[in-house]
Amino acid sequence: MTSPNAALRCSQPPFYTYDHCLPMRTLFIATAIALTGCATAPTTNVESQFASSANIFTRVAGTWAYLNEGGKVDCKSNETISFSRDLSVATFKSTEPYIMGDGSKSDTVTYKVLHAQGNVITMFINGETRTTEGGDPVVWSLVLLDAQTFVWRRTDWPAGDSTNPRIRCDG
Repeated sequence: MTSPNAALRCSQPPFYTYDHCLPMRTLFIATAIALTGCATAPTTNVESQFASSANIFTRVAGTWAYLNEGGKVDCKSNETISFSRDLSVATFKSTEPYIMGDGSKSDTVTYKVLHAQGNVITMFINGETRTTEGGDPVVWSLVLLDAQTFVWRRTDWPAGDSTNPRIRCDG
């Protein structure tokens, strides 16, 4: 498999959408069960699925900005991340519009949360149209590097590849 262009990874945030991810959701739920050692079927209560990882949601919620080309942070141009009460949906609201997969612009994008563990929240953008080279929907992992920094990784990228970091503007 050829790695995606690194320059595109660093300059284009994952703001497009997809809503046909039942096979991927099933895969991630199965993985979550295997990782936790559970021998029972997954619960239908989304909130309890993420209860052990609730701290990552609290740490990620807030206002973030991109590092500009000079390595500086401009918090006037930012995005605010919030989560639904049951932690199943992430909402990103930006001061500058996102360019959607169909070319339209929106200041708000929502993600379906698939899995959370440790410092990683794995999700896909509602309405995502992009696919991997294998034809699967593009799935993103938000990786919290520390309390002030996160990066995005696509699940089909080689290990170590990520977007440019986002830096916390609040707190």
